[in-house]
Amino acid sequence: MAHAPDFPPGEDWEYSNTGYVLLGMIIQKATGQPAHQAIEDRILRPPGLDRTRWMGTSPALPRPHAQAYQLFGPGSRVDVTDRIPVDHSILSFVTTTRDENVFLRTLLAGRLLPVRQLAQMKQTVPVSAEVQQH
Repeated sequence: MAHAPDFPPGEDWEYSNTGYVLLGMIIQKATGQPAHQAIEDRILRPPGLDRTRWMGTSPALPRPHAQAYQLFGPGSRVDVTDRIPVDHSILSFVTTTRDENVFLRTLLAGRLLPVRQLAQMKQTVPVSAEVQQH
């Protein structure tokens, strides 16, 4: 908090792992539950997302799972399937494509958020040319 923000609210965005740490803390303070439990109770259970799991600090993905690869330059395909474990209090979930599709349909059909919150979520900001290339 001692540093000035990189940009005014709503004018830009930047990914930050710290944002997820703060989000988990806010969820716990607002609900009185660990963030993963509040998410399971409020978001995962109602639409039946039974294949989405909180992983905590487990470094292993549940089987079966797909392999993921990343290109780090010409001819440098790297298997990035193994994920980096994170602190158990942070939001560490894995899901299936089935559950992801059900979640997105539920969200965009207005069955997860009130109309006003869904409208705010859909408001976007332009991204840099660098981000657009990826």
